[in-house]
Amino acid sequence: MQGGRIGMHNIYPDADSITRNYPVYRDDYGWKIPSLPLRISQDLKFPLPVAKQVLLNWRGPPFTYRSVSFSDVFCRPREQGQEAPGG
Repeated sequence: MQGGRIGMHNIYPDADSITRNYPVYRDDYGWKIPSLPLRISQDLKFPLPVAKQVLLNWRGPPFTYRSVSFSDVFCRPREQGQEAPGG
């Protein structure tokens, strides 16, 4: 099995539980592990960020963003034509 298409989806909130930065990759024990968005960007040949992390530009008042759990999006099968959870 090849791991050439692996990408992490971890986020790390600040002490106040707000995520302001997103890791583009992790450098663990000499392994440069890309984030899932970076991995997809590489496949689609999009310009890649140089920084190890990017600043998330949240707009609007606090707590006004809809949220959907990862398991609802990733694990629950949808019928064809059905709207995604939270959409």
